Amino acid sequence: FTKNNEEAKKILDKARKICLDDIKKFLLEDEEGKHVGRVAIYDAANITFENRQQVVKEMDDILPLAHIIFVEIIQTNPEKILNHIRSIKVHVGMPDYRDEHDKEKAVEDYLERVKHYQTEYVTMKDKSKSYIKIVDDGRQVSVNRIKGFLPGQIVNYLMNLHSQPRPLYLSRHGESQYNVLKKIGGNSPLSTRGEKYAVALSKWVKDNVLNPKEPMTKNPKHARLYTSSLRRTIDTVRHFDHSVQEDGWVTMRRREWRALDEIFAGVFDGMTYEEVKRKAPQQFEMRCKNKLDYRYPRGESYQDVIKRVEQAVLSMEGLQDPVVVVAHQAVLRIVYAYFMMMDKTKAPTISIPLNTVIKLVPKNHGCDEERFVLVNEENKDNSNNAPSH
Repeated sequence: FTKNNEEAKKILDKARKICLDDIKKFLLEDEEGKHVGRVAIYDAANITFENRQQVVKEMDDILPLAHIIFVEIIQTNPEKILNHIRSIKVHVGMPDYRDEHDKEKAVEDYLERVKHYQTEYVTMKDKSKSYIKIVDDGRQVSVNRIKGFLPGQIVNYLMNLHSQPRPLYLSRHGESQYNVLKKIGGNSPLSTRGEKYAVALSKWVKDNVLNPKEPMTKNPKHARLYTSSLRRTIDTVRHFDHSVQEDGWVTMRRREWRALDEIFAGVFDGMTYEEVKRKAPQQFEMRCKNKLDYRYPRGESYQDVIKRVEQAVLSMEGLQDPVVVVAHQAVLRIVYAYFMMMDKTKAPTISIPLNTVIKLVPKNHGCDEERFVLVNEENKDNSNNAPSH
């Protein structure tokens, strides 16, 4: 990786050329004779002006179809740099160190590589190019020549990313009276079992979120609480502690998101799926065949919910404190699929049971998961297994 190593430079240039050729092929691929709008991510150490010029030159023949945006990430905290190298470059299994058993030796080797890069590194300052520059996990963000909907969305997304591990807790509301009756949607209060779960959830949050045995964040008592605007989620968190802490922070102050409301069943709202099957068999069959794209008459589809949940998910992504999200089955399926990096086609069938807290810990590569069943009593009328959204 020294700048005087001509042999290595030829190998790297060849690798870059192969990658860029693949990107051009991907961006120009047609589906049924129509050009498809796509985003390609070129992950490379384009640390010099010449490296970046090579990218522009290689993409020159398709520039009308591809907008090049350079993304520069700057981290000035030595401890975070070291943690990143340990957790991502070495322990995750970077091919360079796959056979290296001494992990600390691998870390030292990678730090030497960084030193070589530092001798050539030139920060983005070419005003003719589009770029996004992010310093210290979003402490400072600079953009240049960014315009249009998709580039704006990319900036919004990157501004919410950071490397601080923190837990995310997902929970459905307690069982509602509509759950007992196996009805879709509505805005009913909790059932007796739902109230029992609300009490259990409050205690569990106090013991495991606000006072964890092994805190992942500096101040777990600053945990956040998100709910939908519907009664059954608000009732589920009504036993939570909201006392004012010494620094003025209100414990678990509830933030209400209409974006986290359950998928709207339209004309079928308030009906059971047996009623839907009997009164609208064709609609029932359409839903069974394709839950992702099926839209309830005058209601929503999973695709619609994905769009409206987007900003709430970005907010969760940007938090560096723990967050408890109490919402609904369809919505939590989408949130879960996002953090677990699952294909959206699988979202409508993800298991999000009642009476259960799902703990997710997003990491740079993947997401850890644990599930905790808080109320495990037999449900004789089988309402917990009612047909789902």
